Amino acid sequence: MLNIAICDDETSITNTIASFIYKYNPNYSVSIFNDGDQFLEFLQSNLVDLIFLDIEIGNINGIEIGNFIRKILDNHTTKIVFITAKDGYEISLFDIQPLNFIKKPIQEDKIIKCLTLTAKLLDLENEIFEYKKGYELVRIPFRNILYFESLGKKVRIITHTTEDEFYYSLKNIKQHLPTYFVTPHASFVVNFNKITHCTSEKLTLTNNHQIPISQRSLKSVREMLLQTEKAKR
Repeated sequence: MLNIAICDDETSITNTIASFIYKYNPNYSVSIFNDGDQFLEFLQSNLVDLIFLDIEIGNINGIEIGNFIRKILDNHTTKIVFITAKDGYEISLFDIQPLNFIKKPIQEDKIIKCLTLTAKLLDLENEIFEYKKGYELVRIPFRNILYFESLGKKVRIITHTTEDEFYYSLKNIKQHLPTYFVTPHASFVVNFNKITHCTSEKLTLTNNHQIPISQRSLKSVREMLLQTEKAKR
């Protein structure tokens, strides 16, 4: 079951989205907000899977709320779908890593697409990576992993909150990873969903770590980013 929140200052918009959601799956949990400040208060004590968030809210804009979720709450797992009556926000919101953009008037097929994609991503993200460290078996959800780094006979694993090293090879690890992990450089394997910025020399991740990218990998990573943006339209 998905836990979903909708925030838009237009009651007709929130009601329309909610009706589409309940029509698709009446068991989904939906919380509705028409005030940005009330929604911010809700977010500080509640975790949701998916947010439909208006950019042009009256008292506070959706961009501020998106940044609050990612930077202040350090929440990089909740999926955010921005709702807007205007074009041109896509590039400026890249750091927030939105799942999609939906333009008003709201279309049912766009909402359903976001619901199915969120459910699929959550299934993938709930898979677990396991490794042994001495006699201990360590288990980390793939969704929490930022990247792996080769350190000779060891591998370093980085999440938002932890850092660890264990004996293994990057080559063997790659055989057990979901397809959204990419290899920008021979010494790194990165969670594609954690990339916030890409230049010709490096990737920037959600924790602001910078990973070198080889010219050989640059084209494929940029193509993946482009395909991701096209899929949102």
